[in-house]
Amino acid sequence: TGVQTCALPISNGAELWVSDGTHDGTYMIKDINPSGSSTPTRFVSVGSEVFFLANDGTHGAELWKTDGTEVGTVMVKDIRTGAYGQNPCVSCWIVWDDKLYFSPYDGTQTEIWVSDGTDSGTYMVKDINPSGSSYPSGFTPLGQFLYFSAGNSASNHELWRTDGTEGGTTLVKEINPTGSSSPTLLTPIGDLLIFRADDGTHGKELWVTDGTEMGTTILIDANSGSGDTQITGLQDFENLAVIGGVAYFCAHDGNVRNLWRSDATTSGTYALSQSCTGSNFVIFDNSIFFSSRNDMLEYGLWQSDGTNSGTSEVLEMNIGWALSAGELLYFNYWPSSTTELWIMTIGSSFNYTSSGSDDSDG
Repeated sequence: TGVQTCALPISNGAELWVSDGTHDGTYMIKDINPSGSSTPTRFVSVGSEVFFLANDGTHGAELWKTDGTEVGTVMVKDIRTGAYGQNPCVSCWIVWDDKLYFSPYDGTQTEIWVSDGTDSGTYMVKDINPSGSSYPSGFTPLGQFLYFSAGNSASNHELWRTDGTEGGTTLVKEINPTGSSSPTLLTPIGDLLIFRADDGTHGKELWVTDGTEMGTTILIDANSGSGDTQITGLQDFENLAVIGGVAYFCAHDGNVRNLWRSDATTSGTYALSQSCTGSNFVIFDNSIFFSSRNDMLEYGLWQSDGTNSGTSEVLEMNIGWALSAGELLYFNYWPSSTTELWIMTIGSSFNYTSSGSDDSDG
């Protein structure tokens, strides 16, 4: 959109603002809730408009849109009538095929909905669980479909996909015939989708699908038997880090926790020799950066290109978090009682900015 929308608490409360980066270009677009705060959240761009959740003080948190003007800032639809609002989950809110797909609570059930920004174009795609809620989550686009986890009963959450139509919203496979496979970490790798699921026999393991029932199989049973393989990836906990068609993650196979890689094939899914704590996974400069303990049991910053020889400790320090932004990687550590801000530039050149009292340099 060329500008950034945000909600700033000021005399009008937390309302919708816009900024082009200048003083004069930073102002409130609309006082959506004159009696308090509308607290806009979940900003996503759909074409030339921005969709978001807001509470006007009458309808609760509902779907709104804005074109950046006061008159063009309107509620799209009052999905849950009354003052309570719909409150869809974070992983149930995604723009795909120039529409918003989300899973609001309409006062009766939580199902998959779609919106093109109009009242008539905002509707339930399919009532997956007519006797209750299917609680769709983990929306992940791949090819002509949007994949997600949902339950056609309270105890049967499986992998589903939709093409945006009721007839095209179908169960991919009944992975766990005796309960819920509860798919998570849905991650596209080329034309395939890998995810974590429990078939009731092998525990929670890594699976792969091509979108068909026959093509949905367990990828590897890392923790053999019925034990779960603990898998963690990116900081959003919704998917795995992917570079060049390879997914990276930390996994505990029942004995050790190591850095793993997967190209969505059995032979291409294996553990590297480096241990991994499973936190602060970020993609930066065509590498994976993550935190892990060294021999001194301190959390250091590590870098990997997906090979054992290309995996090494970058800095020995107590890492708290890491975040990539453009050509910079930001991370913090605490050498003693203070927390410091560090910056890495592409090419492994270090710069140091202090947010505490420690004056050491990098």
